[in-house]
Formats: sequence, structure tokens, C-alpha cells
Amino acid sequence: DEHSPGFVAVERVFAQHNVRTVMGTAQASAVAMLCAARRGIPVALHTPSEVKAAVTGSGRAEKAQVGAMVTRLLRLDAPPKPADAADALALAI
Repeated sequence: DEHSPGFVAVERVFAQHNVRTVMGTAQASAVAMLCAARRGIPVALHTPSEVKAAVTGSGRAEKAQVGAMVTRLLRLDAPPKPADAADALALAI
């Protein structure tokens, strides 16, 4: 209750070879969506390609490109680490 987001963005789970990873990610996404729904907060699902395209202009951008654009757009001193943090920030943008 400390923060009051007006919107929640969740990255769509995509098929991977590791079923445990997919299941864990899907479960975490479901918790985020459930919490948002209980508070009446709208949720949008985005594919990794959509997020990359929105931030870099290309849905096929490499992680380094996403990190560089997140750093630039958010005026950070250095790229977020690990690279997954840059992905999360890109989703928020």
C-alpha cells in the first residue's frame, strides 16, 4: 500500500526448453496479475519483442541494446545490472 501504481505491465511468458523456468515465471506473473486485479489496477501483457521494439525500435534487439537504451532513456549513469533488470525497466517504460 506504500505505492499506488496506475497500471501494471507484465512480460508474456514464452515457450522455453526448461519447463521449470516457464512454470516459475508463469506463476510469478499470475501473482502480479492477481494482486493488480484485486486492487482494480489495469494489467497489460507484452511480449519480449514488443518491449524491445518499444525501447530500441527493433523487436530483435540484443540485451546490450536494450540496456543501452534504458540507460539513455532513464538517464542512468550506467546500464542496469543484471541485464534482466534492464528488461524489467524497459517493460516499465
